[in-house]
Amino acid sequence: MPLKHNLAVADRIMAAFFANDRQTIHALVADDFALTPPRGSAHYGVYRGAEGFLKFVQTFGEAYDLELADKTNAYPSEDGTVRSEE
Repeated sequence: MPLKHNLAVADRIMAAFFANDRQTIHALVADDFALTPPRGSAHYGVYRGAEGFLKFVQTFGEAYDLELADKTNAYPSEDGTVRSEE
């Protein structure tokens, strides 16, 4: 998929997250989605699919104040995936 499309989807997922719109998250996050935070982090593990994404956000939220999160920090990586960085 074109990078602009990936960024648009990432933006929609984050907007749905901050709106607590689980239905949209389920519609946008692919079944084969997998997220693996760094080993040693408070939220380490493998999170798969929409439910995995939601579980990650819950675990992440327990470690960090999500109200303070920058809602616009998605960046493309060289391989075309989207990364969130400070």
